[in-house]
Amino acid sequence: MCNDPEVYQKPEIFNADRFLGDKPEADPGLVVFGFGRRVCPGRLLADASLYITLAMILWSFDVSPIQVDGKPAPPVYGPISGIVRSVIPELAFF
Repeated sequence: MCNDPEVYQKPEIFNADRFLGDKPEADPGLVVFGFGRRVCPGRLLADASLYITLAMILWSFDVSPIQVDGKPAPPVYGPISGIVRSVIPELAFF
């Protein structure tokens, strides 16, 4: 449902700015945990767990892109086989 091109322009590309501005696109948080009688009973626990995990990561680590030749080189993301999007292995600098 979050990859519907009628709802999101270019859904395959990560663009956080799509949710800002004068005409923001639909909030995916409204559909990812289901709705109606089939809503996920653990959605509040998942949200709270994700929040505290991200807060602890930002507190503990210096999150910054990899330096290649003195310039920042962020990893390249794209579709790979599987359920979750990840860093494309052959383009990763790790």
